[in-house]
Amino acid sequence: YILGGYASVTSIVPVAQADREGRIFCAARPADQAMGSNWTAKMVMDQNFFSILVLANASVPVFVNRLTQATLYEVACVSESDGGAVSTEADIQETRRLWSSEGVVNTVSSMFVERVPQDEEKLSIRTIITVDAIGYLWCLVTRTEAAKEFGVPSGRVIRTDGLVMKIEDLRNDANGIFPDLPSNSTHEVYCTAEKNDFSNETDGASMRSPYPIAEILTHEVGEDRIRLFVKVDRGPATVYCRAFRWATLPTGRRPTTPLLPSGAEPLGKPRTGDGMSFQALMYTSPFVFEVPQPSGGVAEFDLAPVATGSLFDVYCYAEEKLEEVPAGSEPPPRMGMTDEAIRKTLITVQTLGPFYEQSGWHCVSGRECNITGLRGDGLSEDDRVLVRKDACPGMCSCNGKEDGMRKGPMCSNVSQDLGVSAPFPGQLPDRFDPNGEWCYVDPGACADGRPSVHFPNLTLSYAVCAYNLPVLRDGAGPEGFPNHGLATPTPPVEAIVFTMTFHDLDYPRLEHFPAYLGAFEVAIKNAFLIAIGTRFQRKDISFDYLMSQNYAEVFAFVSIAIPDGVVAADAESALRVAIGDWMIDDIMRRLHTVKQIEKTFLGVGNTVNLVGITDLRIDLSPTLGTAFRWSAEPLVAPGYPYHLCHCNGTAGSCTQESDFRLAIGRLHVSGPTKSQAEAVRTCIGGLPCVIDNLDHYAAANGSRLAVVPETSRGCAWTPRSIGEHPGVPGFPLLGTSDPAISSGDVYIWGDKPLVVASGFYTLCWCGPPVAWTRPYRELDVPYAQGG
Repeated sequence: YILGGYASVTSIVPVAQADREGRIFCAARPADQAMGSNWTAKMVMDQNFFSILVLANASVPVFVNRLTQATLYEVACVSESDGGAVSTEADIQETRRLWSSEGVVNTVSSMFVERVPQDEEKLSIRTIITVDAIGYLWCLVTRTEAAKEFGVPSGRVIRTDGLVMKIEDLRNDANGIFPDLPSNSTHEVYCTAEKNDFSNETDGASMRSPYPIAEILTHEVGEDRIRLFVKVDRGPATVYCRAFRWATLPTGRRPTTPLLPSGAEPLGKPRTGDGMSFQALMYTSPFVFEVPQPSGGVAEFDLAPVATGSLFDVYCYAEEKLEEVPAGSEPPPRMGMTDEAIRKTLITVQTLGPFYEQSGWHCVSGRECNITGLRGDGLSEDDRVLVRKDACPGMCSCNGKEDGMRKGPMCSNVSQDLGVSAPFPGQLPDRFDPNGEWCYVDPGACADGRPSVHFPNLTLSYAVCAYNLPVLRDGAGPEGFPNHGLATPTPPVEAIVFTMTFHDLDYPRLEHFPAYLGAFEVAIKNAFLIAIGTRFQRKDISFDYLMSQNYAEVFAFVSIAIPDGVVAADAESALRVAIGDWMIDDIMRRLHTVKQIEKTFLGVGNTVNLVGITDLRIDLSPTLGTAFRWSAEPLVAPGYPYHLCHCNGTAGSCTQESDFRLAIGRLHVSGPTKSQAEAVRTCIGGLPCVIDNLDHYAAANGSRLAVVPETSRGCAWTPRSIGEHPGVPGFPLLGTSDPAISSGDVYIWGDKPLVVASGFYTLCWCGPPVAWTRPYRELDVPYAQGG
């Protein structure tokens, strides 16, 4: 498939995608030779312009060179899989595009394109572009049908109709995103760039603009705020500023134009040309400043709250201040900065503190729980993390303002009635507020903020006063979390993550693979143990699986301990050598010795085709303050997406809940919900026992339920002696269910009838271990399906 591309004076570079690993070939011929003639795979491949595709469904640029300047060509592409299969003739014809080489040099040197679904109706196109020189970059999205019928837009059209970015730093890729494209049609993106030292901008700026001009003079960055000082050249003017967070999934990428506001909520129509102009996008900013002086002035902005530890693109916009018009009259047209003028105000900043992880962390109730890989600026071993069921405090704090009755500057349970005055220090109020303590806060700072009934220009909150309580108090913290939900630093997990990819598999046999899972994992573990030795391995290897029609991926995760006296860099080098080709050969040998596995992975020539080990990640130089845990004991807590709140231990004591202001992500705890734990489920004697619709959060296939006698020890019950029955007498499978099906909803105790004494029993849940919280994967994936 063609996803887009770019052209220069002697080259055309399609960006293509294929659904299997291998090579992608592209070729070009003069357009006047293409009339009525189809391309064949041999014709395309004979020109020998190709790129290697190492990951299916990824994109890759294919450089077609030695072309004539400013000449119209017809381009076509063909894919060849590692097994030798090539695209069909119909697929080749779908890639045909009329495409012209450029008359001027295009400084784009590399480009990758990715289509990302947003929901059932919309998708986004993301681009990663490298340029050879500072200057301007333009990109234009066009429908695939239009590109096939009318040809690829020329560089002139892209410059006229496309979105533009100013490239001032060659150390970073120029990344962009084009959102809200209809998913029922396909689109492509084409780009061009030019070298420019921006010297002409000085002359242009000296000319008097017909509208006020905003310029960001300086800025200050905190953990969750960005402070700006903005110069405006004339007034009266209204100035808007806004911070747009870089997209974080699947990797950090800068938007070509502002796409997400500081709160990261999606906008319905975020792009110029898609129903909302750049100016209209700036109008939606809550940060507005009036400059009344005709000579202009400096506006101060405090953009808060914004996400911590994150990159932001910040823009400002100025326009003439509109005079009030009589009701019912048509307001005059707004005179403000153009799209290009707004883009020139761009600054990129990174907030301090921990990075907010959108994907969060994942634990399973009943197993050890910790969070690792915390990212950010200024992390230390003095930091702490607190888990909450409700949101973190954030900017929610008393603002010190008082009303006409001198109430509200700080937390108090005094009544809000106008007939009640503020009590003197040390005295109790004459009447109490039935909802508890409250104070006045800044608008939008607290989730429960509301206008005061008697002083509507002031905003009050009750939640803010709950944040002033000690963390380590009786009854504090979510149910089941040790230490009242307070997590303390722990040595970060050093780990190796690698992927084994098997190709050309017999899918019907592959469906029976779970039956041989244990033998398969033992073979891998033994090979790995011999490869790295016992001195590096700290915990058992865990696995994750992804199966498809003709291939399987096995993700292996192992914690590593660096021996005393070993330098991390030396250990990393030794490990990379150890898990290289030799270990691949050893795994292959071991798999061949287990006949059930060899029969399962029956590929071409009756061989197991292990392509290699990829996605290798070794982290042996962790930073203090990047890993936390609640206890060395298993966490037994209801399934729920909890909030994780961070305290900077070098700036505060981390003893009050208000110290844990900053949200760093969610902790997704898989397990039955609190309501399910309090519920009663029924099975009928004489019939097989089935429990369906288990109320859970993020449970998965591979989970199990166990029935034990009802005692004061609950799920900690164990037989009191060797001769005592190990479960409930008469219950099939000693009371332990088969692995759950339907994504953890349904649990079955075989097909035998239930023959037990009537009564109540305790029902206990066990979830499979989290193999690894790999970034950006859905919650039902990171499980070892064997349980």
